[in-house]
Amino acid sequence: MEAIFTPNEAAAFSYLSPKQVYQEIEYKVIQPVSDVPRLSFAALVY
Repeated sequence: MEAIFTPNEAAAFSYLSPKQVYQEIEYKVIQPVSDVPRLSFAALVY
């Protein structure tokens, strides 16, 4: 089972602002799991 995180959860875990996480997804620095912005644990670690 793979852990999936919302951008807000990812921001809280990584001490970033949610806006910064959304920008990373928008600029395709981090690949979301599906069309809905969700991040896998591997993407969060990156």
